[in-house]
Amino acid sequence: MTVQVTFWGVRGSIAAPGEMTARYGGNTPCVVLTNGSDEVLVLDAGTGIRLFGEWLTAHRPATRHIDVLLSHVHWDHIQGLPFFKPLYQEGYHIGIRGPGPEGRSLEEVLRQQMDPVVFPIPLARAGAEVTVDELEPGRLTVSSWTVDTMRLQHPGVTFGYRVQAGIDGPSIGYLTDNELGGGDRHGLAAGWYDDIVRKMADRKSTRLNSSHTDISRMPSSA
Repeated sequence: MTVQVTFWGVRGSIAAPGEMTARYGGNTPCVVLTNGSDEVLVLDAGTGIRLFGEWLTAHRPATRHIDVLLSHVHWDHIQGLPFFKPLYQEGYHIGIRGPGPEGRSLEEVLRQQMDPVVFPIPLARAGAEVTVDELEPGRLTVSSWTVDTMRLQHPGVTFGYRVQAGIDGPSIGYLTDNELGGGDRHGLAAGWYDDIVRKMADRKSTRLNSSHTDISRMPSSA
C-alpha cells in the first residue's frame, strides 16, 4: 500500500504569503494523507485547508467523507476551517477529532471561532454533516487508518499522531509544536518523551515543525 503525503500548509503562527515564503508556502498547517482509495485524512486545519478544499471539490468529487485530526486548537491550526469549501456543501461528512482543550470542549472552541460576532456564517449553518469528537492518548481507528495519539509538550493540550495505513501499511509521525527541551512545563505524565520515541521508532517518516534552527536546542536522543 502506498501513502501519499501532501503539504497544503506548513507555516507556524500566522499565514505569510509572498515572495519571502514562496519556497515552502505561506499557509498555516494542513497535511493530507491519501492511500489510493477515496479516503482522505487531514492533519490540522490551518489556512492550507482552504486550498485543499478547493482542490478536493474540483478533482475528487467521489470523496464525500473527510476525517480531520487536530493537533490542538491554537488559532494557526484551526483558522482555515471556516473557509473549507466542503463544509458548506450538502452530501459531505466531516469528522473532526482532537484533544479536548482545557476548560471547554473542542466543539465549543470550533463554534466560537465561527460565532456571528467574528464570522458571518456559524458552524450550525454548515451544509455538511459535521461531527466533533474529543480524543484521549491511546490507539484508535479512523476509517481505514490506525492512529496512535500522544501528548506533546506545548501550552494547552496538544497531541502528536502516528498514523498507519491499515494495520500493517506505511506509517508517518506528525509532531507539531512539540518542545523538545528537558523537563515538564505543561502537566505531562512522567515518561512522555520516552513514549513518543517508542511510538515513533518504526515509522517510515516523521513530520515536525519548529521555530528554531539551532541544533544545540535538540536533545541528543532526538
